[in-house]
Amino acid sequence: MKVQRIISLTLLAASLILSTKSQAQFSMNAGMTLGIDWASVSTGNEGDEALNIPGLYLSGQLDFDFTRQFGLQTRLAFVQKGYGFDFTKYNIDLKQKHRLNYLEIPVFLKYDFLPDPEAELEILAGPTFGFLLSEQYTVETSLGTPEPPPASETEKKDTGFALGLSIGKSTPSGKFSLDVMLQTSFSKSVTVGEGEKGSNQYFMVGLSYYYPLVVGKNQQSK
Repeated sequence: MKVQRIISLTLLAASLILSTKSQAQFSMNAGMTLGIDWASVSTGNEGDEALNIPGLYLSGQLDFDFTRQFGLQTRLAFVQKGYGFDFTKYNIDLKQKHRLNYLEIPVFLKYDFLPDPEAELEILAGPTFGFLLSEQYTVETSLGTPEPPPASETEKKDTGFALGLSIGKSTPSGKFSLDVMLQTSFSKSVTVGEGEKGSNQYFMVGLSYYYPLVVGKNQQSK
């Protein structure tokens, strides 16, 4: 029910944006993003110091411009999340890393702060819907003898919220942008330690390219 409520609120907000300027001409772009994310988990326990681990972020997206400033973006992304623990600082010969690979579907509302049609400074915000594809759990010691991984208790679905900033420039061959994004999960879907649960979170930096599919009045000067 929570996921359905989030989708309904997002679609309602998009319809309100459409109604604010009904004479605006519709534009649509197809794009892709290649980036690096730094992922970890949050348990709410100050004593747990999970390490960030780097991962791959790859997405394809559709960008819809309803007015010059307001729009909607949907993505289909492959995101590597996870966390690590290093117990050697506690004189315990143990390092752990838990890699989680997700198919993630964000739905963003976006707003462009710049009046220049050839430059963009956009803020993006909206829910994310993740589906676990695979996971790898590694345990290392100085003896080089890894312990057997524990049985997986990771939940298959991971719903969250993301906030991003995009700086873009239009060229005759399309639009290029530099993106940063912070995502955090609503639910504690990852098991950390002995029965303790944690929420996924990551920070992403990436480069995006967009090609116009439908050029409306808002983009004719680009």
